[in-house]
Amino acid sequence: MSINAKKIQVRKHVKLASDEDWKCKLDIWKVNESWSEDCKAAFKELSNLGDDWVQVAVICQDPDRRCYFNCHDQQDNVFSVAMFYSKSRNRIRGIAQFGPYSQSASGVVHTGAIATIVDTVSGILINLICVAVTINMTLRFKQILLTEESAQFNCWIERTEGKKAIVKMVITSIDKGRTFAEGESVWMIPKNGNV
Repeated sequence: MSINAKKIQVRKHVKLASDEDWKCKLDIWKVNESWSEDCKAAFKELSNLGDDWVQVAVICQDPDRRCYFNCHDQQDNVFSVAMFYSKSRNRIRGIAQFGPYSQSASGVVHTGAIATIVDTVSGILINLICVAVTINMTLRFKQILLTEESAQFNCWIERTEGKKAIVKMVITSIDKGRTFAEGESVWMIPKNGNV
């Protein structure tokens, strides 16, 4: 599976696991040993979804900068994420494990950390398909999420309305028994790459 070269040029910060040049350079394609057993099992399940699913990561190519979403030297303390993309389904599924630096109240994940995951994953999904920018995001927090707890997420394009795309995302417990948050974002598809 591959994304056409034009799209990769526009989205240099998004890399797919099928991109061999990056696959060998990054540890993000592997299980993080600090993850909980539930998170490791969910990663294994996601890794075996089928040929249509490929792992995706956000990469900052400038060594003096980094994408906030990948705090590699502190990822176990903030949050660690693994994502898989299906082109035929226009969907991303993934897992997240939150660390002690992601808390707001004692032992509870800060809603800003959850919002970061919703915004970033939604943005990766829509920008794998076309260039777009966020114009609105709504989050509904359903239950508290504890730090050092694992979660899974499912993100999809709900519909398009002219030059707008509506992307939805749900963050649940690994066993899907609890819903932590639901998000909906509206993305503007700029004409000729300009807003």
